[in-house]
Amino acid sequence: MYAYFIDDWTSERKHLRAVDSLDLRLTQNGLAGRKIKLNRLHDLDASVRDLVENGARTFVAVGNDATASRLLNSLLKLEDAGQLGARKYLFAVLPIGEGQQIARSFGCAGLESAVLALKNRRTKLFDLGLLNKRHYFITAATFYGRAAVGFLSYSVSSLRDDYEISVCNTNIFGDLKKFGQQDFFNVSDGTLEAVISYPILKSGFWGKAEDSKENYNIESVFPLVQITIQSPAKTIKVLADAEKELSTPVAVEVVPARLEAIVAAAGVK
Repeated sequence: MYAYFIDDWTSERKHLRAVDSLDLRLTQNGLAGRKIKLNRLHDLDASVRDLVENGARTFVAVGNDATASRLLNSLLKLEDAGQLGARKYLFAVLPIGEGQQIARSFGCAGLESAVLALKNRRTKLFDLGLLNKRHYFITAATFYGRAAVGFLSYSVSSLRDDYEISVCNTNIFGDLKKFGQQDFFNVSDGTLEAVISYPILKSGFWGKAEDSKENYNIESVFPLVQITIQSPAKTIKVLADAEKELSTPVAVEVVPARLEAIVAAAGVK
C-alpha cells in the first residue's frame, strides 16, 4: 500500500493545478493509497506506525525537501527504535513547489517523471548523512556562520569571511567539470564530502550573489566517513534538507546504504 504524506501548504491556490494534476496521474496509473495531510501539529510518528500496521510499505512525501526530510526522519527514527518490525520500506518524493534537491537526486525533478518512477518502482540504495546521531539527511548539510571541519588532530576552515561549509552526499554545486571534481558526490560509495565554498559575487542592481550553490566557487573538498563541525558559537544554523539549529560541535557521519528510494530510470549517480 502507498501512503502519501501531503504538506498542508500544497492547498494554497498557486499549487492547486499541480495537486489536481497529481491526483489525476495517480488515479490513471493505479497508484491509489492513503492520503495524510501534514501540518505543524500533526503526530507524524503515530501516523507512520498506524499505516505500517495497516499494510503500508511505500512512503511518499508530497511537497518539497522539508516535507521529505520530516517524513524520512520519522520513518527512520521508528525503524532504528525497532517499532516498525523487520520489513523493508520504500521512500519516494512527489515534488510540488520550490526546494527540490531531494527529488532531483532521485531523478524526479517534475511530477510526471516522479509518478512514472513510482509506477515503475525502480529502486536504489542511498547512503545518508547523520548529524549528532539524530537527524538524517539525503542531499547535504550546509553550516552557516563561522565553522571549521574538525578531523582527529587538526581542523580546516577558510581565510575568507564569506565561506560556507557543506557536507555533501549528492551534488548541490551543478556542473563539476569547471572545478575538476567530477568523481565526487556518489550517493552509494560509503563516503560523504566536506566542501568549503564561497559565493561568486555577480554585478547587478542589488549587487548580491544569487542564492544557489551553482553560483559558488569550490575552495576545498575532503572525502570523509565521519568528522566534527566546530564553531565558537554554542549553536549553529544548518540546512540539512530542512533547516535546523544544532548544538556544537556537530558530529557528522555517513550511514551506508541506509535508504531504499524509488528513482527514475536514469539520472541517478
